[in-house]
Amino acid sequence: MAINSDPAGIEDLVLSQPSAESISNIWLDVNACLEKLSPKEKQVFVLRDLEGLSIKETAAVLKTSSISVRVNLSSARRKIRQLISGQEAAGKPRRKLGGNNEM
Repeated sequence: MAINSDPAGIEDLVLSQPSAESISNIWLDVNACLEKLSPKEKQVFVLRDLEGLSIKETAAVLKTSSISVRVNLSSARRKIRQLISGQEAAGKPRRKLGGNNEM
């Protein structure tokens, strides 16, 4: 029976963490996408997907209906998907979270 020198898998965890440069690049991409959204879409996306508020909480913060939040969130997510797909179609490789983009 071999003794595991890394019983908790710490080495794998450390090696899988994204670099500071990778995180910085991801935030640049996120900010570029957010600039393309309407003010309402941006508010809803940030509160719901980045801050983690529920639909109901987001509606309360923005003093709007849950339906409005859902519509704007759906629109924001669709636009962001299209922007990311456009980057890939233009030959810009999509960055992998937690990985090194060296080839």
